[in-house]
Amino acid sequence: MSSVPIITAPSKRGKSGPKPGKRAKPKPEGSDAYGRLPHPLVGSTSIVDGKAVYPFEIVPSDFNRKTHQRLSKKDFKDESVYFIHSAEQYERMAASLRKKASTSKIVGTGEDKKAAIKMLRMQEQMDLLRRQLEGKGVDVDALLAAQPEAAEEAAA
Repeated sequence: MSSVPIITAPSKRGKSGPKPGKRAKPKPEGSDAYGRLPHPLVGSTSIVDGKAVYPFEIVPSDFNRKTHQRLSKKDFKDESVYFIHSAEQYERMAASLRKKASTSKIVGTGEDKKAAIKMLRMQEQMDLLRRQLEGKGVDVDALLAAQPEAAEEAAA
């Protein structure tokens, strides 16, 4: 038997209590409630090319909002950079919400919603794959045109 206790967070619907078979992942020391750590350069006293690395003049190129804690105004030399960074994040979220709203308007609600959303996601993946193959010089239209012939030959 494992000595690790089963710890669960309350669900979004207000129901709480342990869920069978679910174990909480241990969060790294110094992380926030979501398990994100601060960016390695936050609070750094390093000097590169005669300039202090922190506070930032621009958003670090390796900053990832999913793995790092949020950056605040005090993390930047100029707060305008912080506001531009925040605005870009909100614009990405707004674009995502608009896309979900348009999809929801078309798909509606009901039993077919999941299947329709799955089909849309698969179509996006197919478009991405098509662009990648065409970028490598593959004639995708010829490839797809040859597929029914190959299926007929296999059936014969």
